[in-house]
Amino acid sequence: MRFQCKNCGSKKYWKLADGSYRCRNCRRDSKGYIVPDIRFTNKEWVRFIDLFLIGANGPAISQQLKRSQAMIGKASRLLRIVMTKDVPDVFEGIVEVDETYLGGQKKNKNKSQLRKEKEIFGKESKRGFGTTKQPVFGILCRSGRVFAELVSDTEAKDLIPII
Repeated sequence: MRFQCKNCGSKKYWKLADGSYRCRNCRRDSKGYIVPDIRFTNKEWVRFIDLFLIGANGPAISQQLKRSQAMIGKASRLLRIVMTKDVPDVFEGIVEVDETYLGGQKKNKNKSQLRKEKEIFGKESKRGFGTTKQPVFGILCRSGRVFAELVSDTEAKDLIPII
């Protein structure tokens, strides 16, 4: 990160012992946060992104970084917005497509969840096609990019327009 003074625009600075910066031109102190609304230092952003990408939930991240859950929620929303801006319109090269069903196993559901599932779908959940779980369609580009979308049905007529 390159520091730039918000007061005079100078790029020359001193780094102080507490981690803040002082402009050499106008001598104004600044913390040097990447995003002013979310007061994370560079190390905290790296740690936050690391925890976010491994799938840690808000309270766990909040406890690790010793920040409020509101701040973690704000940072999560910002990170999701930034991540969606990087999705390409068209994948290039070799791609793989597949669908899967997401949802918990029957043994991990409590009675109220099983009862609600039976009321909505008229049957209990099973494995594979015909399950009450949510179908998800995914496209993987060999360069490392992934696109996933929730679909209502996994038939070809529904999936071809996505491809």
